Amino acid sequence: MSGDGKVACRGFRVTTLVAAWIECKRRKKHRNFQQNGGSLLKNQKITIFSEKELVKATEKYDRNRLLGRGGSGAVYKGVLANGSLVAVEISLALDYLHSLAGPSIIHRDVKSMNILLDEKFAAKVSDFGASVLIPFGQTVVDTKIQGTHGYLDLEYLITGLLTAKSDLYSFGVVLMELLTGQKPILKRRNLKENVNFIQYFISLVEQKKISLVLMNRKDVDRRESVQIEAVAKLAVRCLNSSSIERPTMKEVAEQLNGLKKLHEIFEA
Repeated sequence: MSGDGKVACRGFRVTTLVAAWIECKRRKKHRNFQQNGGSLLKNQKITIFSEKELVKATEKYDRNRLLGRGGSGAVYKGVLANGSLVAVEISLALDYLHSLAGPSIIHRDVKSMNILLDEKFAAKVSDFGASVLIPFGQTVVDTKIQGTHGYLDLEYLITGLLTAKSDLYSFGVVLMELLTGQKPILKRRNLKENVNFIQYFISLVEQKKISLVLMNRKDVDRRESVQIEAVAKLAVRCLNSSSIERPTMKEVAEQLNGLKKLHEIFEA
């Protein structure tokens, strides 16, 4: 076979493997969706809109469509394809899943790789393949342990009991990453065992030495350092080993929004 033929053959094999991987992932997500409440959503006749549909309905969230700001975010006037008028609220997604969705939803795999940014740097939570619906009247689900090493709530790992606070632990890890640029589990070539950076981070915050691990933050002014310290303390609260001691996602969203508004005032 010619050289070109070999290249084409290899390309075909790679394409086939990628297609098989995509199909396997699709089936896994569908299976998780069905096992964790997908049928319940359908039986409740809940209409689920895609992001593409909402963007079109609001004309890419045009400012002229802005109706106001609710308790969880900005509210836009939307027009669906059938002409129906709707109010589209953009809300810090985990707060919506935990507090406003009915029934409540636990993401179960919150991590930096599953938080995407659009062209305006607005964060969007993705990959709901492992998500679990919380039955009405319940706050805890006894389920098979699933998640990503390093982001997994230790209490959930030990007990197998999943709550909304399990997502809070994972979100605390994400906040830590944003501040320090470090992964929760560090791999060191000269050490036989991996290093748990989370415990090191918590220790530094409690000792008020967070500046030792801030990512590219050597020239922060006093105002910025106060805000960074507030976020670091919030991350530590989320990382509490006891879920009872962690804040709710609503409390976290409110505090982060408060810090954001304060920053905007100082910048104005």
